[in-house]
Amino acid sequence: MNSACLKDQRAEKHYAELAALIRKRKPFRYFVETNFKTGEKATFAKKDEEVANQGAIIIGDIIHNFRSALDHTYWNCTEQSAKSDGERRNIPFYLTNYTLRTAGQSLPFS
Repeated sequence: MNSACLKDQRAEKHYAELAALIRKRKPFRYFVETNFKTGEKATFAKKDEEVANQGAIIIGDIIHNFRSALDHTYWNCTEQSAKSDGERRNIPFYLTNYTLRTAGQSLPFS
Protein backbone atom coordinates (compact mmCIF):
# COMPACT_ATOMS: atom_id res chain seq x y z
CA MET A 1 0.00 0.00 0.00
CA ASN A 2 1.39 3.43 -0.82
CA SER A 3 2.39 5.85 1.91
CA ALA A 4 -0.24 8.49 1.03
CA CYS A 5 -3.01 5.95 1.67
CA LEU A 6 -1.40 5.01 4.98
CA LYS A 7 -1.35 8.68 6.03
CA ASP A 8 -5.01 9.02 5.01
CA GLN A 9 -5.94 5.93 7.03
CA ARG A 10 -4.11 7.31 10.04
CA ALA A 11 -6.07 10.57 9.72
CA GLU A 12 -9.28 8.53 9.66
CA LYS A 13 -8.25 6.83 12.93
CA HIS A 14 -7.63 10.24 14.48
CA TYR A 15 -11.05 11.38 13.27
CA ALA A 16 -12.69 8.33 14.88
CA GLU A 17 -10.80 9.14 18.10
CA LEU A 18 -12.08 12.74 17.95
CA ALA A 19 -15.67 11.60 17.32
CA ALA A 20 -15.49 9.19 20.28
CA LEU A 21 -14.09 11.94 22.52
CA ILE A 22 -16.89 14.33 21.59
CA ARG A 23 -19.56 11.65 22.05
CA LYS A 24 -18.19 10.88 25.50
CA ARG A 25 -17.59 14.44 26.68
CA LYS A 26 -18.77 17.62 25.02
CA PRO A 27 -16.20 20.42 24.65
CA PHE A 28 -18.90 22.99 25.47
CA ARG A 29 -21.94 23.01 27.73
CA TYR A 30 -24.74 25.47 27.05
CA PHE A 31 -26.88 27.21 29.64
CA VAL A 32 -29.90 29.49 29.67
CA GLU A 33 -30.28 32.03 32.44
CA THR A 34 -33.44 33.96 33.13
CA ASN A 35 -33.52 37.37 34.77
CA PHE A 36 -36.70 37.02 36.80
CA LYS A 37 -37.01 40.77 37.31
CA THR A 38 -36.99 41.64 33.60
CA GLY A 39 -37.97 38.28 32.10
CA GLU A 40 -34.98 38.41 29.74
CA LYS A 41 -33.18 35.20 28.91
CA ALA A 42 -29.53 34.83 28.08
CA THR A 43 -27.64 31.85 26.78
CA PHE A 44 -23.97 31.16 27.30
CA ALA A 45 -21.45 28.40 26.78
CA LYS A 46 -18.92 27.04 29.21
CA LYS A 47 -15.84 25.39 27.73
CA ASP A 48 -14.42 22.15 29.09
CA GLU A 49 -10.74 23.07 28.68
CA GLU A 50 -9.45 19.50 28.88
CA VAL A 51 -11.76 18.21 26.12
CA ALA A 52 -11.20 21.29 23.94
CA ASN A 53 -7.41 20.94 24.26
CA GLN A 54 -7.47 17.19 23.52
CA GLY A 55 -9.72 17.87 20.52
CA ALA A 56 -7.38 20.58 19.23
CA ILE A 57 -4.41 18.21 19.41
CA ILE A 58 -6.28 15.47 17.56
CA ILE A 59 -7.42 17.95 14.87
CA GLY A 60 -3.79 19.02 14.44
CA ASP A 61 -2.83 15.36 13.94
CA ILE A 62 -5.57 14.96 11.32
CA ILE A 63 -4.42 18.04 9.40
CA HIS A 64 -0.78 16.93 9.61
CA ASN A 65 -1.60 13.49 8.21
CA PHE A 66 -3.66 14.94 5.33
CA ARG A 67 -0.84 17.37 4.51
CA SER A 68 1.67 14.50 4.62
CA ALA A 69 -0.57 12.46 2.31
CA LEU A 70 -0.53 15.37 -0.16
CA ASP A 71 3.28 15.53 0.06
CA HIS A 72 3.59 11.81 -0.54
CA THR A 73 1.21 11.99 -3.51
CA TYR A 74 3.08 14.97 -4.98
CA TRP A 75 6.38 13.13 -4.55
CA ASN A 76 5.02 10.11 -6.43
CA CYS A 77 3.51 12.24 -9.19
CA THR A 78 6.74 14.16 -9.84
CA GLU A 79 9.02 11.13 -9.72
CA GLN A 80 9.25 10.75 -13.51
CA SER A 81 9.57 14.42 -14.47
CA ALA A 82 11.86 15.82 -11.77
CA LYS A 83 15.52 16.17 -12.66
CA SER A 84 16.59 15.64 -9.05
CA ASP A 85 15.07 14.93 -5.64
CA GLY A 86 15.66 18.57 -4.72
CA GLU A 87 13.06 19.63 -7.28
CA ARG A 88 10.37 17.55 -5.64
CA ARG A 89 10.84 17.99 -1.89
CA ASN A 90 7.18 18.52 -1.05
CA ILE A 91 3.97 19.96 -2.43
CA PRO A 92 4.36 23.70 -2.94
CA PHE A 93 2.14 26.07 -0.96
CA TYR A 94 2.19 29.80 -1.68
CA LEU A 95 1.08 32.79 0.35
CA THR A 96 0.13 35.00 -2.59
CA ASN A 97 -1.27 34.55 -6.07
CA TYR A 98 1.87 36.19 -7.50
CA THR A 99 4.25 33.68 -5.94
CA LEU A 100 2.01 30.85 -7.13
CA ARG A 101 2.09 32.12 -10.74
CA THR A 102 5.82 32.74 -10.79
CA ALA A 103 6.69 29.45 -9.08
CA GLY A 104 4.46 27.55 -11.50
CA GLN A 105 6.85 28.44 -14.29
CA SER A 106 9.64 26.41 -12.68
CA LEU A 107 7.72 23.33 -11.56
CA PRO A 108 9.13 20.07 -12.95
CA PHE A 109 5.97 19.30 -14.88
CA SER A 110 5.29 22.79 -16.29
